[in-house]
Order: sequence, then structure tokens, then C-alpha cells
Amino acid sequence: MKVRLTGDALYRTWGQWSAGVQHKRQQDFTVLEAIGARDDSGMDVYFAGSKLFFCHCAWPQPAAKRHRAWNPCQQRRRIG
Repeated sequence: MKVRLTGDALYRTWGQWSAGVQHKRQQDFTVLEAIGARDDSGMDVYFAGSKLFFCHCAWPQPAAKRHRAWNPCQQRRRIG
């Protein structure tokens, strides 16, 4: 179960923050017991943050276009 606490991954400056709980149960305990596990089930509680940046990605560029002005996001900022 995961719940969004606040924010939005794309449109908010601080991104999206979530909290969740996950229950796990191992069907075959043989390997885990061999490496020292004490139980075949458990519960994890987690807190996660994510942010999506469109203009901060690295994609392969031809050698002739490897200058800053080629990036379409940079072009848009200069015009508008």
C-alpha cells in the first residue's frame, strides 16, 4: 500500500513525496536460512520522493550538434 503525501512529480519544485507499507513472505526459506535469516516474512515501511525533469536528460547527439544551443529546452528559454 502506497499513499501520496504531497506534491507532484512534474509540476512542483519539491517533487512528489509518498509513504508506504509492504508485507513480504518467502515461499522457499532454504536459502535465506542458510545465510542467517531468522524469519520467512516481514513488513517494510518506506518513505519515497521523486522528481521528474524533462530538460535535464542526456540523449546521444550528432557531433555537429553538441553545443548548448541545440538543446530544444534551452532554445525555448531564450525565446520566451
